[in-house]
Amino acid sequence: AGYQAIFNLLQNINSELEVLNISRGNFDDELAIPLANALANTTTLKTLNIAGNRSITSTGWQTFFIRFPNAESSLEELILNGNNIDDQGLATLVDALANSNAIQILHLLCNRSISTAGWRVFSNFLRLPRSTLKELYLNDNNHDDDVTIAFANSLANNTSLKILYLDRNQHLSRGWSAFSDILCNKSCIDATFNSNHTLQEISATGVPVDICNYLVINEYNSKEEAARQKILQYHFFHGHDNIHVFSDMEYKVLPRAIAWIGADDMGFLLLYQLVRDMPSLFESNAGTELIKKKRKIRC
Repeated sequence: AGYQAIFNLLQNINSELEVLNISRGNFDDELAIPLANALANTTTLKTLNIAGNRSITSTGWQTFFIRFPNAESSLEELILNGNNIDDQGLATLVDALANSNAIQILHLLCNRSISTAGWRVFSNFLRLPRSTLKELYLNDNNHDDDVTIAFANSLANNTSLKILYLDRNQHLSRGWSAFSDILCNKSCIDATFNSNHTLQEISATGVPVDICNYLVINEYNSKEEAARQKILQYHFFHGHDNIHVFSDMEYKVLPRAIAWIGADDMGFLLLYQLVRDMPSLFESNAGTELIKKKRKIRC
């Protein structure tokens, strides 16, 4: 009777329920199906905590995720900590998430039946342009370095995820190196510009200093400014001399580039170096001579 009351409330069109906590509720496979059906019809629920329902088997979770969340779901936060979700259940959840554009916060702590292969499949979801996740909590799942690398690579072009919790997992140098590369790819200026400027927080033991620095840049700046600061820091400062790139720029682009580097105190030194090392760019006839030069090259 108690469970049926919950189902009825969820299906009531006049319900204003936004948060439902049924963690450790002793739900099993038989109850998971009517729960999913009831949840599929709710249009007000924002947060669902269904953690610690270990009587639901892998099959039960697969059935649950087939029905919920769906494209019409209003759910923004889903808490699934400490359940018996395995690779198959996680794959079904990935399909559900791909069809729902509302979920922004996902908790999957302590789901240790999921293997490295299962986490790799899940990480691929973060590559999708339609991924809306902003916060992802994956603590205490026995991740190894291969999983860390998979998640790092999946975030290379992700523009939504801001917070990632990976506490109480195994992270070695290879995994952190992968995160460093996606947050600030130093191979060339274009690669740095196209790095991840969205991720703002990684919670884990032993996060390297360089990654912490990139995350701070992302957190306190727009994506455009974060890209600018990383480019200035890692291509023009600290012994890196790439002043020559300005001599190869189109004449119409050059003033914008100069204004871009000199936008604040951080770029003043570079601006000074540019004027000192390439004074010809700032002569009164520099534009005319540059255009003539480029025309000759085209000929």
